[in-house]
Amino acid sequence: MTNKKVKSVEVLCAYTRKEMWEAIEQTEIANQGDGVADAEYIVFIQLGTEKNNGKGIITHYAKVKKNGIKSDVPLPYDSEKFPNLKKLFKEKGWNFNGLCKTYDLEPIKKWITPIPHRKGDRSKGQNFFYTTLDELKKAKVLSDIKTVAQLEKIKRENNI
Repeated sequence: MTNKKVKSVEVLCAYTRKEMWEAIEQTEIANQGDGVADAEYIVFIQLGTEKNNGKGIITHYAKVKKNGIKSDVPLPYDSEKFPNLKKLFKEKGWNFNGLCKTYDLEPIKKWITPIPHRKGDRSKGQNFFYTTLDELKKAKVLSDIKTVAQLEKIKRENNI
């Protein structure tokens, strides 16, 4: 199963730059492309922090209050309130307009124990991946987490 075919998942793990994290944390709104699945929870893999020498680390999560699609990126992302985010979008040539999916979040909470990217391990995805809460609870490092596609393959191979 590929990400494009998935309509709804338990957990969306989203790679999040520090400039974006500031806006998400203050507004309790997260965005992804319009083809990304609805989710019960979003887990944030923070990038570019000192917490893990700039490598990804899961430190926070939120229950999704409401999944939706809007025609453009909601306000704070184009706001003067987040100049670092605005600068990042400009440097990368990213557009504030375009179809995207918004996730209205319940209050963001700290994850039980941070889950770091271990040096030398491959990335789980470019922007996001799908998994389950059970997988996250078992993980010591990001590479321990099996994606929904990996879990389904294991079930098929074991006729479960």
